[in-house]
Order: sequence, then C-alpha cells, then structure tokens
Amino acid sequence: MKQFALEVVKRLRDAGHTALWAGGCVRDMLLGAEPHDYDVASDASPQQVQHVFRRTIAVGAQFGVIEVLGGAPGLHVQVATFRSDGHYSDGRHPDSVRYGNPEEDARRRDFTINGLFFDPMQEQVIDYVGGQADLAGKLVRAIGDPDARIQEDKLRMLRAIRFVSRLGFALDPATADAISARHVEIKQVSTERITEELKKMLTHPRRVQAVEELCRLQLLGTLLPAYQSVHRPGLMFSHLPGIVSFPLAWATLLLDMQQACYPDTPLTVNQMQTTYGSGFRLSQAEIQHAQYLTQALCRVRDAQQLAWAELKPILANPHREDLLTLFKAGCAGYGWSQEGLSYVLERLAHWSNVDLEPPVLVTGQDVAALGLSPGPAFKELLFAIRTGQLNEEISTREAALLRLKELAATIDHTRR
Repeated sequence: MKQFALEVVKRLRDAGHTALWAGGCVRDMLLGAEPHDYDVASDASPQQVQHVFRRTIAVGAQFGVIEVLGGAPGLHVQVATFRSDGHYSDGRHPDSVRYGNPEEDARRRDFTINGLFFDPMQEQVIDYVGGQADLAGKLVRAIGDPDARIQEDKLRMLRAIRFVSRLGFALDPATADAISARHVEIKQVSTERITEELKKMLTHPRRVQAVEELCRLQLLGTLLPAYQSVHRPGLMFSHLPGIVSFPLAWATLLLDMQQACYPDTPLTVNQMQTTYGSGFRLSQAEIQHAQYLTQALCRVRDAQQLAWAELKPILANPHREDLLTLFKAGCAGYGWSQEGLSYVLERLAHWSNVDLEPPVLVTGQDVAALGLSPGPAFKELLFAIRTGQLNEEISTREAALLRLKELAATIDHTRR
C-alpha cells in the first residue's frame, strides 16, 4: 500500500501536479504506527486525476475525491483535490466546495493531528495547523474555532473521542466545551455512522476511556437515554480484556446500564437489546449474539444447579468464549461467586464439542412410525429423548428407540 501510494504521488507529479500524502496516514507514520491506508491530496481536479490513471472510481467526485485502483485486490488510494468547504447545512457534508491550495485544505479539516501533509519524495512534513506540536503533546484539538468545526460536521464529536481513546491522548478543553455544548446535535448524524464510530471505540482495548469521555460530554446519555444518570463505565465493562467483539462490548454496556439504572425494575436486558439493537441498526446476527450473552449469563451464574441437558446447549453456542469473558468480567466487577464459573470451566475440560452437541439418535420419522402425527405430543417425545441423551442417560440409538416406545405407550390416544 505504501509503495502504491508513493507511485500515485510520482505519477501525479510527472503529470505536472502537486501531490502529498495527507491526513491519518501522516499522523500514524509520525506516531510510529503502520498506516492502514494512504490518502493523497493534490491540486489535480477529479477529471485530471482520472486522466492520469486508467483505473479509478469516482467515490466522491462532488467533493473532489477519486479512488485510484492498483493491480492487486484491495490495493487503492484516494486522491482528493485541495479544497475549502462551503456551508454545512445538514451538519455532515458541505453544500459546496471550492478547489484551493494545501493550506486551505488543511484548515478545513477536523483536528490538527489529521491536518498534516507529508512529501514522500522529500520526506518532509508540511504543517499549517500545529499538528506536530499536538502529536508531541498527545492532544486532540479542533482546527481553528472548535465550535465552528463541530457545527459543520456533528460526527466530529464522536471522532474526537475515538482519537482520544484509541491514541491515549487528552482532549483539548476548548474542543471538549464545544462538544458538550452541542451534544444533543449528535442525533443529526445518521444512525449508521454513529454505530460505526461506537463499534470502533467499544471494541478497542482503550474502550473504558472512550466511555468515560462519552459520559463526561453527555453524548452517551443522548444516544442511550438510560445512561443520562451514569457518569462512568460500569463495573463489568471496566473488566473486559483487550480487543473484544462488538456484541460482547454492547451486551456488557447494557448489562451495566441495567445494573445502574434498573436494578429493581422489570425492564430486562433483553428488552433493552431489542430496543437499542434495532435503534442502532445492528444486524440481526449482532442482536442475536448479544441476546445469547445476556440470556446465557443469567443462567450460567448458577450453572451447577442446571441439568446437563440445559447447560450443554448454552455451551455449544459458537459465541461461548464471549460468554466466558463476560462471566469473568461480572465476577471481577460485581464480586459474583465464582462457583458457577468454576463449574462451567470444569465441565468444558471434560466435554468435547461432540459431547455438547451429539448427533440426534431419533428423528420425526421414528416418532411417526409409532403412529403419532405431528403436534405437541410429537414434539414432547423428541424433546424427552434429546434431554435423556444430553443428560447422558441414553447413548445409543437402540436405547433411544426403546425409550421412545415406552414413552409413546403413555401418550393418550386423543393426543396422537
């Protein structure tokens, strides 16, 4: 990617244009991190960029952005024309843009640490906004007037907190004041973009700092109204390890919210999952993943009291490791008894995946062969045999068929 980004700069310069690396890739390089992607800023117009490169996609031509494609899958660099932005009437995108020069382009960006350019030919940083000083000082600061930057694009409120938490930086007080003053306006941003930012924050190892800032600046209470009275991450959330899946982080956040806000009310975590999951446009798979975690956690806290036929399906779920992580966080955060956790870990040391979810021994055809029609009794018989199998009372098909016949004989003829 880096080599391709260098080639893009060379070809633009060979065609008579100015071209520099811009934004996040410069920030990451100066921090000693490998950039995930590279952006190029140039005085070439979108049409001129398309003339220089054969394979391009007009991903944002109205804003002067053309994506240049490389020869390998996933190899691409976005080239944006130096510009200044007009009024932002929708709180997200400029109504108009005017092509300009590097300094104008730097000053229309969001934060100083993202307003840097780098000349890869001369290996020189070009800084019009004080970004290098803020990188050295580990500070996230809006470029120019913080309130104007936030008013232009409300998503910058969440982006500021993401950079603060992921980089381990502090938030400039004036920028924090601008965010706090306009926190209710975060609702003007599309749900999809809000959720995208939350996912990046909550799955990162520094998620606790992100939630602390979201609470401090009143953004989390605006997005999740039940959190308005919460001023810090919950006890479970604070004990999640490293990088985690988003459904795990999400479930933990809601569990802590339930503990803090609704400990004595009938509002269940599953109701909160449904409400907030659909409200944040989570996928059905993400909602089901999070619901499994919250439902299963309530049951495995007393796992030693469960029959194996109840416990095994819970532990056969593909998200079992997330459940164990959540259980450990609850024990660490709320001081729950570890008896249930110890029992689960002990059983998992003995049970293989086949033990947890063994092949069925009888099917509906076996039940129908005994003269029963599909219905409640039909399902009861299949469930009874499966329960016996999971409880390790039945282990062969012969034994299962024998038990099936015995149970079927007790079924009232009116239920057949």
